[in-house]
Amino acid sequence: MRKSILLFVMGCLLSGAVGPAFGQEAKNDQKNGQNQLKVGDQAPTFVLKALNGETVFLRDYCGKELRPFHKTKYVVILSFFASWCVPCRTEIPILQQFYETFKDEPLKVFLVNYTPSEQDLVTHQPISDSKRRLEVVREFVKEQGYTLPVLLDEFGTAARNFKVADDRDRARLPHLFVIDRDGYLRLINTGFSGSPREFQRELITTISPLLQDPLPWRPE
Repeated sequence: MRKSILLFVMGCLLSGAVGPAFGQEAKNDQKNGQNQLKVGDQAPTFVLKALNGETVFLRDYCGKELRPFHKTKYVVILSFFASWCVPCRTEIPILQQFYETFKDEPLKVFLVNYTPSEQDLVTHQPISDSKRRLEVVREFVKEQGYTLPVLLDEFGTAARNFKVADDRDRARLPHLFVIDRDGYLRLINTGFSGSPREFQRELITTISPLLQDPLPWRPE
């Protein structure tokens, strides 16, 4: 096991985190039919603009076949968020930690902003102007000091494809997905319940074997 993974696992174990698996809430949603994607499904693909202006293709990083000229497959963590989302402010710093800790590993961490739902940071009123929405996202990321990549789902297409939002643009946030190198969903978490330590443990338990095992995986 590589040093960065070992140190992170040791930190989680020493924290003494106990309690139910963090993904239980997402599993309940799946049982009730509210979340149509499930572990073992192929992740939908997307092409999104990043906050820094770059264009990000999910198939540059994972999937059965990568786009031309891309040879390295990665484990990918996606978390859909919005600036007004209170639980997101608990989850994102942990993802920032993963982003920094595993920067030398075959792991990519992306925040995906559900832009249609953005609100004014002061009045908390919905914003109709698309440019102002992007300004709010940029202000929020700068204010919080996040450095991990932020993708902009400006029209909500990715959120609908991932079943984060419905056709009426109602979404439950945060909404996190872990995708393996071949593009299969390996963890789905809806909302943020439990403690940050439980979340860390759930995430590290999921990604550690994926980072160590490059062999293709197929759902049973």
